[in-house]
Amino acid sequence: MSYSDRLKEEINDVLTTLEVDRSPWEASWIAHEVCNQHRKGLAKNDERFFWDHCGYTEARRQVRECINRRAGDHTDLEAVDRQYVIPGYEHLRSYYVVERDGQKVGVSVYDTTDDDLDVKKTIYRSMGQACYAHADEIDRFQRDRRAKRVG
Repeated sequence: MSYSDRLKEEINDVLTTLEVDRSPWEASWIAHEVCNQHRKGLAKNDERFFWDHCGYTEARRQVRECINRRAGDHTDLEAVDRQYVIPGYEHLRSYYVVERDGQKVGVSVYDTTDDDLDVKKTIYRSMGQACYAHADEIDRFQRDRRAKRVG
């Protein structure tokens, strides 16, 4: 297992723990939590600040990736792990990324507002329309290409 995989596993463990308590997923807080668990690995010299910054930056990137995989907006249904879907539903996720005080935060679907869910519905319907429009353009391209070959 690569270290990147181990880090994602560690991040997902934190997300799962927070999910059990229906706590929000604040990416910066989670990245700091993960980094704090590894503080003893930092040297006690001026180089520490470089590694501290780089470690946090990468941890934060990976946290965002893990949150988006579990709660983000995806057009690729295969990208959504079925374990993060509410039982009894095919698509409804346990967490959604919503705006809170100008920050994007993962929030339990049970703690979202109707306004939050209205925004999500708009996004998904818009993505659906965009996907149909994209498919229509592929159809048109194929017709145009065939017509050029024949003509």
